[in-house]
Amino acid sequence: MAAQAIEGLAFSEEKTKYIIEHLDPILEEMVQELVALSPADPTQFMIDWLRKRRGVVPQSGQERAGLVSRNLSLKRELQGMHEFVEGAVTAAGEGDKGGEEESEEEDDDDDMPDDFIPPAVVSRGPRASVSAEAYGQWNKVKAFTPPQHPKDDAATSRIRDILRNSFMFSSLEPKDMDTVVLAMVERVFEAGTRIITEGDDGEHL
Repeated sequence: MAAQAIEGLAFSEEKTKYIIEHLDPILEEMVQELVALSPADPTQFMIDWLRKRRGVVPQSGQERAGLVSRNLSLKRELQGMHEFVEGAVTAAGEGDKGGEEESEEEDDDDDMPDDFIPPAVVSRGPRASVSAEAYGQWNKVKAFTPPQHPKDDAATSRIRDILRNSFMFSSLEPKDMDTVVLAMVERVFEAGTRIITEGDDGEHL
């Protein structure tokens, strides 16, 4: 656009300078390409040309259609989220209302009439208890002295081996094991002698 073409237009000196220095070079270049290529859709060509000059890659018709479809899908998702939130808010409001009604009913239950008489306490008799023997000045604990029955080494070794195989004595310390072995009396029976009868009270280990 030449400067002579805009001299007759009602533009201020500042606007005229802007048109000549900024708009005219761009429009002149675009019009030259527009005339040279003669596109079927001049408007779209100019839009794409300006986008390309700006650094934005022009989109094809398929890409634009994809964006439109994506926008519609996002709008539907957004609408669904709005409906979900509205439903949740409504349900929460109804729940609060129900809680208030239940609280009012509980308050009503707490209001007992003035003539209310509580039920009588039923006595279930004396409380059963378990007691153990008490010790004091009148009943002193006597020190226990284990019995001692000396025996030869063979008998001592034989009894110790038997006790080590018993779950009751297998974990005793050596000192305690010696005390138990010394307290025992070895009895010898002839073969075939009945030693234990099932059901009888035991007097020996």
